Amino acid sequence: MDYEDLVLPIGLSSLFSIMCARGNIEAVKVLAPHLRPKDKYEQGFHQPSPFQFACQEGCQEVVRFLIDTMEDRAYLTHGGGARHLYKPLHYACMHGRRKVAEMLLDALDKGDWNLKALLYGALASVPSREGISTLEAVYGWEIHPGGYTLEEFYDGQKDVEQLLIERFPIDILIHEKGDDGLTPLARACQAGRVGSFEAFVRRFSDAELNEALAEKGNAGMTALQYVKERPEIRAILQKKGIVE
Repeated sequence: MDYEDLVLPIGLSSLFSIMCARGNIEAVKVLAPHLRPKDKYEQGFHQPSPFQFACQEGCQEVVRFLIDTMEDRAYLTHGGGARHLYKPLHYACMHGRRKVAEMLLDALDKGDWNLKALLYGALASVPSREGISTLEAVYGWEIHPGGYTLEEFYDGQKDVEQLLIERFPIDILIHEKGDDGLTPLARACQAGRVGSFEAFVRRFSDAELNEALAEKGNAGMTALQYVKERPEIRAILQKKGIVE
């Protein structure tokens, strides 16, 4: 395809965004030199930037190219506009794109890793099996808007969640909280996500686990108090001798 023939009808920036979202690396390489950095990395008024689209859709070659050719590394750490909260890592996490999330974590300094990638990403939005059924019933979804099934979406987010628990600094996993005062561990306990809880147990020492379980949220409840309603999680702690 002669990509230049499409420029006049839809605009160069729009065409670039479409090619990024579709993972068309050849077109991206042809078009990129003709765009300003802001056209590649900053969001529009109502939509993600081309870079964020590539992260969201899991287009690994495009993400790698845009990281490698990025002149200002600040584009890795901001959402591309004052109105937009989500960063490239958020898009990868929310859409279960583990490989892209790994690329971004490798490219970022650890000081720029943001807890909101956990709270707005995998740990906050992994749906339950019942949640998937509810979404399908209410919205009639069989395919996620990103082009994959909701079951694939669920599995992808679980995979990213494991990555974040493995990679994030221990002090962030134990102490950092969202607006509701819940730590990532407390969210996993509250939602009854056994796989998430097991990942935390593997990561933490016994002392760290006890410290994390004792953190209180805005409602005054600890993660350990949420465990009382979750027999499968409680059984894990019983084996470790933390609860009776």
